[in-house]
Formats: sequence, structure tokens, C-alpha cells
Amino acid sequence: MSPYIAPGLDKISIDMILEHVSKVYGYPVKTILKPSRRRIFTEPRQIAVYITRKRIKIKEKPISRNKIGAKFGMDNATVIYSENTIVNLIGSDIKVKGRYDRIVNMLPPDNINYASR
Repeated sequence: MSPYIAPGLDKISIDMILEHVSKVYGYPVKTILKPSRRRIFTEPRQIAVYITRKRIKIKEKPISRNKIGAKFGMDNATVIYSENTIVNLIGSDIKVKGRYDRIVNMLPPDNINYASR
């Protein structure tokens, strides 16, 4: 288990992901969730969306894009765009890759977690 996770807090939630993204980027969660198009805010929001899709499972399936969109104030197309953007940035920008790795390493290692409904 990661040293950043208190015992018993081994289930990943969207709020947990947002808190870790907030710590790494240095912006409050409220700011990350604002619908700003400035890159300094879109990048952390897109990373949070990408990690949410990859790490939160409901009945062993990835959380739906509709549920992600509801939390982040996005439609399906924007969630998909966010995922694709981060995949490309992780592959091409070492700083984004480093921040992504830091956030993921703060989360519990179990990659099958169940979101509450």
C-alpha cells in the first residue's frame, strides 16, 4: 500500500483522485472543476478524468463516461477528448508524465476498486 494512504482508505473515489491532483498541481479542487479552458486548469482536470476512467471500476467495468461527465461538468465527447489528450501528453511531455505518475503513485495500488453509487 502507498505510504500516502491511511489504513482502511483503500478504495479509490473521484474525490480522492481530485484531492491528489489538487496537491500535485497546487490548485484547489473547486478551481480544477471550473469550466475554464486555460491549459493550467484543463490539464489537471483532464488528468483527473483519465485516472478516474482507468482506476475506478463498478462491477469490474470502468466507470461510465456519463458518471464522470456528471462529476466534472462535461459531456461524453469532452470526457473522451480529455482521455485522448492525456494519453497523447503522457507520451510526449515528460512533465505531464511525471505529474501523472506522482498522482497515480499516491493512490492505492489495487487497480480494481468499486465506486459507490
